[in-house]
Amino acid sequence: MSDAPEKMQHELEAAQAANADLQAKLDHAQTEKELAERELAENRSALLFMLEDLEAERKKIEQAHQELSASLDAMRDPIFMHDSDYRVMRSNRAYAERAGMTVRDVIGKPYYEVFPKLDGPMAHCRMALHHSGEKAEEIQIESGETFLSRSFAVRNADGSHLYSMHVMENITERKQAEIALLHANRAFKILGAGNHELVHATDETQLLQSMCRIIVETGGYSAAWVGYAQQDAEKSVRPMAHSGLEAGYADTLQITWSDSAHGRGPTGMAVRSNTTQIVQDVAHDPACAPWREQALKHGNASAIALPLRDGAEAFGCLTIYAA
Repeated sequence: MSDAPEKMQHELEAAQAANADLQAKLDHAQTEKELAERELAENRSALLFMLEDLEAERKKIEQAHQELSASLDAMRDPIFMHDSDYRVMRSNRAYAERAGMTVRDVIGKPYYEVFPKLDGPMAHCRMALHHSGEKAEEIQIESGETFLSRSFAVRNADGSHLYSMHVMENITERKQAEIALLHANRAFKILGAGNHELVHATDETQLLQSMCRIIVETGGYSAAWVGYAQQDAEKSVRPMAHSGLEAGYADTLQITWSDSAHGRGPTGMAVRSNTTQIVQDVAHDPACAPWREQALKHGNASAIALPLRDGAEAFGCLTIYAA
């Protein structure tokens, strides 16, 4: 019986030790929990800050995108970007309007199927994929307008192609002005040389022949000839001088100033109406049918007929051909 109290004492001490150990573990677990909760709270705060930063950056990117789109849309020239497969990645409103589409509709399409409509990518565009620097090319579209297309390639750090930007500048008026200036300069040269011949000519035939020669040699036209209206039954136009035409060719034209098939060409109409006549396309103008084959054979693609006047009536015509 004397061993029972001692045994109970040992069991009590063991229980107290186990309780202390359990309490220590609970305290440790509580500490770990508190540390985990604190770390979770800190991570949550850090994550919230990151999300706020990302949202701020997203707004900046969105604002930059809006500003870029607004800047591109403010430009009247059609502008677009394309990838390495020549598919439109972005465009301004002017580009979409030229194509008769919305900005959304042009995205993803090969630009040469949108605007300008071509059989494939422009030559300078293909070059820009492999060479740095600005590339440019003049493109004339079906409407007759001329555009200067300038291409800029944007590349990665390793030099690979990211995208290309195109600016399509309408230079139609500029080209027309250049052509008009060229024509004016040519006219002044002809006029100057003609005045010189006028002073030194000894007879009418020499003057007419010299004027035709000057028009061809100085003016750069393919041919020129002068015809006088005859008062015969056929109302024929008699060749008086020419340059740029084969010998005897003018005599085979059989041009009249009557209201007939051979009198409805530019020369006959100029004499009959006493007004300047212009043929833009000999190959397709029905009035040129009697002479079309020979004219094209000699490289005469267009013509202008200028009536020679004596008072209120035309007595003849100066006809000039261009290639």
